[in-house]
Amino acid sequence: MSNQRYFVLFLLTTSGLRADDGLEIESLAKAPLKLEMIARIDAPPSVVFEKVAYEIGDWFEGIGDIAYREGEKPLSREEISSGDSRTCAFNDKSLKEDIVFWNPDSGYAYSVDFDESTFKMPIKNHMGVFLIAPDGQGGSRLVWRQYYDPKRRATGPLVKFMLKRMMSDGLDNLITELGGQRLRRAGSSKQKIS
Repeated sequence: MSNQRYFVLFLLTTSGLRADDGLEIESLAKAPLKLEMIARIDAPPSVVFEKVAYEIGDWFEGIGDIAYREGEKPLSREEISSGDSRTCAFNDKSLKEDIVFWNPDSGYAYSVDFDESTFKMPIKNHMGVFLIAPDGQGGSRLVWRQYYDPKRRATGPLVKFMLKRMMSDGLDNLITELGGQRLRRAGSSKQKIS
């Protein structure tokens, strides 16, 4: 599929977040969409994918080493696929994520396995999504979404505030590093975000 045709497909389907293979990413979510950010990044999709998949600790504060695995087997970048897992280190804590969608041409989605993580958050049914497409000007359009349920209703607003701040700071760092601009702030979607 040509880049121009792919870009049109991406733009027409961002509300439903369809990947280039027709998979509807949202069908993998077990919770409602809570946060969304969209940015134009001054780098091609391959560079943006490298940053959000392999070098996330360079721009997302708090993340140290990351490791991708299939069971106990460490994976090289070329071996990663849907069904594998990733562990992100946060100082002396770790977050285990299951890769539920993986396509270096268009992005990836992961769900956090809090039972296997030592880094805890007051949320459940989490899924994070990064989707990337050419913007037609040599850069990329990046969509970053978070789906989750708060464990307790009373903590919902605080959790959303904290995650929104973390995403905002991270995206600002990524834009500072690669250039670009925000197209939409977290939580300000035309689609209802609960």
